[in-house]
Amino acid sequence: MTAELAKSLQKKNLQKLKRILSEKNYEEIYVNVGRKYLKSIQGFEKFTSAQITYARGVLGQKATHMKQWLQERTPKKGPHHGSSGQSRKEPDELDF
Repeated sequence: MTAELAKSLQKKNLQKLKRILSEKNYEEIYVNVGRKYLKSIQGFEKFTSAQITYARGVLGQKATHMKQWLQERTPKKGPHHGSSGQSRKEPDELDF
């Protein structure tokens, strides 16, 4: 993605993110995109009070960082813990 394309997609992506973030109160958000793609969503932070964590490092390091972040937030399931029964909504897609 070029810087020009990221800038041209930014307004549309921010509108989508504003809508998504207004529908639910998120405590945390993890952002795992490259520097060029980040420019296409830059500014979304103003639509949420959630704690935002950005992936760090190069590709493999980002994957490891994201895995650790997820594992820290995933409840441990014991023998008496099943599915919460809540359905998951498919994420909206942004333009990249």
